[in-house]
Amino acid sequence: MTGIGSKGKIFVSSRKGTAALVCIALICLLAQGLSRAALADIKIGVLAKRGPVIAFARWNALAEYLTRKTGRKHVIVPLDFSQLPQFVAQNKVDLVIANQLIYVVLAKKYGIRALATISGKKAGPYMGGVIFCRSDSHVSALSDLKGKKVAAVSRRSAGGYLVQAHLLYKNGIDVSRDLFVKTLKNQDYVVYGVLNKVFDAGFVRTDQLESMEKEGKIETGQFKIIHRVEHPDFPYLCSTQLWPAWPVAASKRLAQRLKDKIRQALLELGPGTEAAQKARVKGFVPAGDYGPVRQAVNDLKISF
Repeated sequence: MTGIGSKGKIFVSSRKGTAALVCIALICLLAQGLSRAALADIKIGVLAKRGPVIAFARWNALAEYLTRKTGRKHVIVPLDFSQLPQFVAQNKVDLVIANQLIYVVLAKKYGIRALATISGKKAGPYMGGVIFCRSDSHVSALSDLKGKKVAAVSRRSAGGYLVQAHLLYKNGIDVSRDLFVKTLKNQDYVVYGVLNKVFDAGFVRTDQLESMEKEGKIETGQFKIIHRVEHPDFPYLCSTQLWPAWPVAASKRLAQRLKDKIRQALLELGPGTEAAQKARVKGFVPAGDYGPVRQAVNDLKISF
């Protein structure tokens, strides 16, 4: 039995009444917890391929833009190749900005889904890979790579490994069996390794050689492109097919309404905005078809 005392306080005189108040208290606590969860920061896990400081400087303006557009605070969480899958598995990030290989593997394992695809300033929403050697090398065809020392940034790199490995696979060459692949710290090291004759050839993503030339580090004429392919309206040296560029993907636990807001904000981002300039992108387009990337992952039996 419950009642109201002389000072307006609720008193309980039965076990049933006590249980009822306990239930009410638990419901209130649960509601408060859900409210706090609803207002939690949206964490954006970014593949920091050149380190956390550079990743934060590049993407923080986008997080601030999404905060303004959605009314929910977004924060950047820079992660390396090994950390990002762990953070997705442990639900420590809500959005993911990463390469295509990581995306398709995590989409299969944890259900993340692309909201949009990055559109580059020159290449648009596409990227590919480059296989190159020194201009004075006797290597001139894919078959010449057999038995050679090849440099790459990571076996989890899409433009710096996977797309080249799949091209070779389709031409009867097994990267793991037929080549001696060494992974290095970054793609600059890959280029220098080939230039200094430490390696016979290298794998880098499209625009890497041109970017280093623009920075005064190399001249593209110092290198030969193996299996060179020309793509209409694509401005960079390339050896492979083109894939959609990096996606921005969302965790399946993120509310659909919020996903829609984020997607719309990304698609509305203009090329002249601070967020686009800092991120070095033209903007975002609707998510591309990552089916060819999934095919490469399946053919090469890649998982992590």
